[in-house]
Amino acid sequence: LTVSGVRAILTLHMRILLVITLLTILILPSGHAPASTPIDASTANLQMMHTQAAQGDADAQHKLGIMHADGIGVPQDYTKARQWYEKAATQGNATAQVALGLLYSQGQGMPKDYTKALHWFEKAAAQNNARAQFALGLYFATGTGVPQDYGKARQWFEQAASQGNPQAQFYLGGLYYDGHGVPKDIVRAYMWFNLATTYAMGDEKEVLVENRDAIAKQLSPTQVGEAQQLAQQCQAQQFKGC
Repeated sequence: LTVSGVRAILTLHMRILLVITLLTILILPSGHAPASTPIDASTANLQMMHTQAAQGDADAQHKLGIMHADGIGVPQDYTKARQWYEKAATQGNATAQVALGLLYSQGQGMPKDYTKALHWFEKAAAQNNARAQFALGLYFATGTGVPQDYGKARQWFEQAASQGNPQAQFYLGGLYYDGHGVPKDIVRAYMWFNLATTYAMGDEKEVLVENRDAIAKQLSPTQVGEAQQLAQQCQAQQFKGC
């Protein structure tokens, strides 16, 4: 499934595929978010990180996991990536917990295991990690590894959306559009779609804008104005009570 293959999608089933596509846009194949700064893959830095990781430094362990997952300065090896992620995750490193959950979810370096993926997503979500909260929402919305439950999906999406997570905001709009777990409300759906486009970037933003504009064609100018006003109020409230 490509970005071009999910333009202007309106049905719930296809929107689920869209969000999965957005997840792959945001999250690299190795199961982690793009690093804010490149990792120094020099021999000296790699040795220093190994020393720090051996001493129990969770951040160094997490970075080594990324390096092995992406083949940065070392051969790509998902098994070693998992081992380093696990060391950091068991110390409570939320980012490593999300990365580990994604490896289990995608079956990289091990068979897919949704139960273990959920375990690590829940650990990270308990630390208010928005990406983990979004992943849990997606699991409940699609019934992946858990019984499908739109109410729980909405709760997780709301928690992630309140932190400005664009995927969660978009999918929350999808729930309002279809009336799953919430009363059907196309104006509020457009509000969330509009907010999602504000915080998305790159290819993800392009897809969200096209889907938002497709929804707009079903609204009157008055309804679009109402949705835009709701979006402004929601931002002013820091996404609380939207």
